[in-house]
Amino acid sequence: MRWLASNKESPIAGAARLPYSAEVSLDLPLPSATLMFFSKGALSAGDLNITTSAELTDVARINIAVHYVATAVRDTTKVCFLKRKAGETGVGIFTPQQWWDRRQTDRLYFEVELILPRGSYINGLATDVNNLSQDLDNLKDIITFGSIFLQGSNGPIHAKALGAANATLQTSNGEVSLDYLVALNAVVSSNNNGISGNYQVSESLDLTTSNGPIEVTVGINGSETPKSLSMHTSNSAIDAVVNLDTTSGRGGNFLVKADTSNGRLTTRIASAPLDSVLNLQAETSNSPGSVTLPLTYEGSLTMHTSNAPSFIWRVDRIEQDPACKAHSDCKGRTRTIGTHMVANGKAEGAVYWERKNANRGNVTLQSSNGAVSFYV
Repeated sequence: MRWLASNKESPIAGAARLPYSAEVSLDLPLPSATLMFFSKGALSAGDLNITTSAELTDVARINIAVHYVATAVRDTTKVCFLKRKAGETGVGIFTPQQWWDRRQTDRLYFEVELILPRGSYINGLATDVNNLSQDLDNLKDIITFGSIFLQGSNGPIHAKALGAANATLQTSNGEVSLDYLVALNAVVSSNNNGISGNYQVSESLDLTTSNGPIEVTVGINGSETPKSLSMHTSNSAIDAVVNLDTTSGRGGNFLVKADTSNGRLTTRIASAPLDSVLNLQAETSNSPGSVTLPLTYEGSLTMHTSNAPSFIWRVDRIEQDPACKAHSDCKGRTRTIGTHMVANGKAEGAVYWERKNANRGNVTLQSSNGAVSFYV
């Protein structure tokens, strides 16, 4: 692909270091399966911005600007049309796989804009980029994705609002920050950085990183089939507020896992349907951990730590039976909370409105060298 407007003055900040720029613009018919964008090679660096336009209809537009010092270095870049298999097409930027002499004049910086037609259905969108940040505009309710797969390295991923049936966002050495994500299933991963944002899923959510915090608000709302939430990091905190629900407003089966090490763990189940089954496992080490449960939770409680105390706190002494909100003839039940020590640092118990529900759910909280607390 031939660069246009070669050697014109670069408009980006720090242009004194990268004084020249060149551009190319490509239109692609929307593929039947997956629209792809790749950026690979030792000189790959820059930003990818995914946005929309009402002016486009059945094509996606990719605008690429490269900022550089030396024309000879720029000319090592190849911009190519891609075809992986039937129905999968896109564009790739490829720079040399190895570049031994990394002088200042050898730098390249790419600004990439992927523009999608507003109001369209995109069956699949896939990116795989090195050393590029990925920023998504507000795409929810503007574009419908069957699946979206964003992969990067050494760069963050940020989305203002995104909706997809299945969403996978993964990077390394960069934060994943989603202001608002709606999906049936979502997988988000990074390392050496954090995961944050607001996530709404109908089936499952998996958040995995290391050496970075997880700070999220999660909503799970779907049918009464089992739903799952998994959060894992290390050497950092987990702070999660979780709302559980079903389309009927009752029942449901939920599995929640949260584990870290050397970091505070705070998991608050802010709401759950009446008659739901919650199985929650929360674990940390060398730090305190706490789990907050709603009035609708009925089931067992297990907590274990070492060299630190264990607490169970009753949040409100005046408790209204949650069933009264759904049954006009409800006379009100009494909530029972009972615990006992079974070993040094380990306590077991149950909370229920009816004794037959004492083992309906199961919540376990574990740490070492840090206090553990239930708020019920």
